[in-house]
Amino acid sequence: MVARLRGAGEVPPDYGGTADEFTIELHHGGFFVGYGALRSYVDGKVAWFDRVDCDTWSVLWFEDFLQELGYDFKGTLKVHWLLPDKTIEDGLRLIETDHDANVMAAAAKKYRTLVVYVDHEDSLGGVEWDDIIANPVADLPKVISPMKFQHVERNPREKIPVFYTDLEKNIVEQGKTSKKVPLECSSSDGGETFIDTDYEVEADSDLEEEDGAAVGHGVLNNKKAKGSQLKCSQMSRPLPEVDDEDTEDEDLILPDSDGEGEERFRFTSFKEDHLMNPTFHVKQVFPSMQSLREAITEYSVKNRLEIKLPRNDSRRLRAHCAQGCPWNLYASIDSRANSVVVKTYYGAHNCQKEWELKRCTAKYLAAKYLDSFRANDKMSISSFARTVQKDMNVQCSRSKLARARRLVLSKIHGDEMQQYNFLWDYGQELRRSNPGSTFYLNLAGNLFSTCYMSFDACKRGFVLGCRPLICLDGCHIKTTVGGILLTAVGMDPNDCIYPIAMAVVEVESLASWKWFLETLKDDLKIDNTYPWTIMTDKQKGLIPAVQQVFPEAEHRFCVRHLYANFQEKFKGEDLKNQLWACARSSSVQAWNRNMERMKALNKDAFEWLDKLTPNTWVRAFFSEFPKCDILLNNNCEVFNKYILDARDLPILSMFQHIKNQLMTRHFNKQKELLNFQGQFCPKIRKKVAKNAEWATTCFPLPSGQGVFQVQVKDYQHIVDISAQTCDCRRWQLTGVPCGHAIACLRHERIMPESVLAPCYSLEAFQKAYAFNIWPCKDQSEWERVGGQVLPPSYEKKVGRPPKSRKKQPQEIKGKHGPKLSRHGVTMHCKYCSEANHNSGGCKLKKMGFSSKEAKNLVANTRAQLQSEAERAAVASSTVGGDAQEAGGDETVPINQELPSGGLNELVTEPCTTILTQMLTLGSQPSMQSVPQGPLPDNDFIMSNPLLQRAPPLNTSTKAGKAAAGKKRQPSKKEGKEKAAKKTKSITGSKN
Repeated sequence: MVARLRGAGEVPPDYGGTADEFTIELHHGGFFVGYGALRSYVDGKVAWFDRVDCDTWSVLWFEDFLQELGYDFKGTLKVHWLLPDKTIEDGLRLIETDHDANVMAAAAKKYRTLVVYVDHEDSLGGVEWDDIIANPVADLPKVISPMKFQHVERNPREKIPVFYTDLEKNIVEQGKTSKKVPLECSSSDGGETFIDTDYEVEADSDLEEEDGAAVGHGVLNNKKAKGSQLKCSQMSRPLPEVDDEDTEDEDLILPDSDGEGEERFRFTSFKEDHLMNPTFHVKQVFPSMQSLREAITEYSVKNRLEIKLPRNDSRRLRAHCAQGCPWNLYASIDSRANSVVVKTYYGAHNCQKEWELKRCTAKYLAAKYLDSFRANDKMSISSFARTVQKDMNVQCSRSKLARARRLVLSKIHGDEMQQYNFLWDYGQELRRSNPGSTFYLNLAGNLFSTCYMSFDACKRGFVLGCRPLICLDGCHIKTTVGGILLTAVGMDPNDCIYPIAMAVVEVESLASWKWFLETLKDDLKIDNTYPWTIMTDKQKGLIPAVQQVFPEAEHRFCVRHLYANFQEKFKGEDLKNQLWACARSSSVQAWNRNMERMKALNKDAFEWLDKLTPNTWVRAFFSEFPKCDILLNNNCEVFNKYILDARDLPILSMFQHIKNQLMTRHFNKQKELLNFQGQFCPKIRKKVAKNAEWATTCFPLPSGQGVFQVQVKDYQHIVDISAQTCDCRRWQLTGVPCGHAIACLRHERIMPESVLAPCYSLEAFQKAYAFNIWPCKDQSEWERVGGQVLPPSYEKKVGRPPKSRKKQPQEIKGKHGPKLSRHGVTMHCKYCSEANHNSGGCKLKKMGFSSKEAKNLVANTRAQLQSEAERAAVASSTVGGDAQEAGGDETVPINQELPSGGLNELVTEPCTTILTQMLTLGSQPSMQSVPQGPLPDNDFIMSNPLLQRAPPLNTSTKAGKAAAGKKRQPSKKEGKEKAAKKTKSITGSKN
């Protein structure tokens, strides 16, 4: 409630025993005369202000009271408080600070009416009263007026009266501010000193507080005051420390001061750097209420105190600590400072520190640790909790930390839904900064549908320095909306990944893959698909899409994914090793031998593999043109791992993150080129060195004209170093001489690196990474293209969204290393020995059979079923063999003419260092503004003769086996068994 002036004849209010309100009896309009026992307040009036709130009480209220009484003061204002149960001669205390006002508020809880005298200094001028006339007394004191004396040196032997022994005190001086007066005060008229003996005040007991709370500690003459702590005029309260720097900005002097004499109001401003260790005091100015709230929150967390804000609005704020703790603060908007001013503050605590604070919110933690997450945005919640505990010594719940991390990441990477609206602007900026780059965005109405992105530097480097091999794969985007990221990755001259293009689609299907491949084909200017090789996994819709868009290209499957399907039906380490032996067979003869071994191990597995087209997964049937014999789609897997962090980000942040990675990668590859030795890439030289080690068991025999017969253990190969061929086909497939060829080259004193394919040279590597990806401007400077893009519609799934892929059983690791999974293990019943159930669900046990009877029954049934299966297999093989002999398989060779075209050679070479590049291109226009022209033809295709590809073989037919290799003649024993089976089947059919 606001204090109000009591009207004439109005009854004083009844506050009761628990109210925090009191009355101010204000004596105004007069002045003090006399000293000591003769002192009195003359020509004054009395006014009462009721309902004064203890919590909002401060020294600033006195000016409001006097303005309400009609005073327009300009001089210095002095307010004296008459202590309860005291008189004017010894009970006046000067009220200067809000600390003194707090003492008054504490005393008001016992004494509901406080007497205050206002000394108007301007009214005293011209009044010449005699103290005795104004206040007549019977006996005059020894000293009734100031006495002049000359300063003399003190004689130690001379006895001085007690009156002169302690003159350096806190005094109430007429016409001046209360200060500590030194023993000697210089006078303006020649060094004389005036001493007023009536200023000596005895330090007696005044008031005792009933509640026992520590209200303040007075200091009297550098000693603790006796009795109560309410002697405001004699209390020396240290002001808060203020830095010497920027004092002009921190101290605010209100315009009420006329510039002459003492300043009336001097406020201290709260600066932003004070937020690290906030302190409060009266007359402290905050720029806004929000900054005050932040300071209180920081103070609460820093000191582990539970500060509460019972009153918190746009104009006022009241804060207090726990119940029973005297700490409190009140601030409001002051019209004189036009800012938020602290009007009441008491900073002592008697409460205990807390471990969990409500003011330590997720929003506070997000603002506090923003820079930490910028440095490490992969910080886990457990690491975040340990960091908070180490820095603040507080504990936060896991949900609060998760919310804080989500707020930080949203602020760093941007809002996921809002980023779709900036895709048009990003595409325009990408085309401006990197001319020739491609960015396509397709919408379904206003909803996002598909987006394609490729950089001009990647496309030019791929067609000029890489082999015609494209690996395709898709991976999931781990955001709320989700989606699939389709990627096209090539292989650089050093056999490392070379990203070409990427696209974001909603789902992985035939339509999305077909759109991506058509866009990629047009973007790379591919007209003839015959020289190209496509490596894929068995993704959904990918195989038919490749067949439609790249109909004449060689299509390879990843053998690892092939084995994943194979091991679902055929398990065992022997079958796994034999499958990989079949895939690694580099010649048709070796493949036939390995397939026969597979047939001997498991006939069903042999038939399952025999149905597959061999030129999609066997090296023996791969084309020799692309100089690549890879069996795995590891290029895409490596790239998906390379951009794993980007896939957790919103779509625009993901594109920017991937662009930054590729931009840095091209620059690092250019620096690596300067450290390469020789004429070929380092990984290729390592392969040559490895093949040279294998050549130690190869013994060449020259035949003439560069042809050699090489004996390797129990097998021999034919090598032609002039034609650069070996009948193992490893040299033709990769362009790297095999161990047999290296043995022949060593015989002829020829360096193996001299016969390497040019696609592995440093010149090709330089062409691949000769172009740079240029940075984009800040998002605030992008050109606004316009157009609204909304995120695709999605349904929120139940549970937490998965972040990690599902691992294969063989990839699962236990606590102490690899763990053997029970995935695929067949359960057997110990009661009957039958599979796929346990003893608890055994039907024979429930029917009353004993364990021995159940096992015999199961064994007899199993033997009967096996014999029936064998008879059925013999009958089907007899019928199938007759049909195979009667039929044949027709093959149609593929004849494709290659288009003729020229080759645009690269004229720009990267400089040795950045400094050299800056000195060389200092007077030239920026490389970003130089147009590159149309995309050239593929350098590898134009510089290598294209051979006719062998037609695909199918060994399930007689003609296919004859074309694949010489048919193995059956032994006599096998022939007799086959004739006996055929005769038995004919006899059985007649019967």
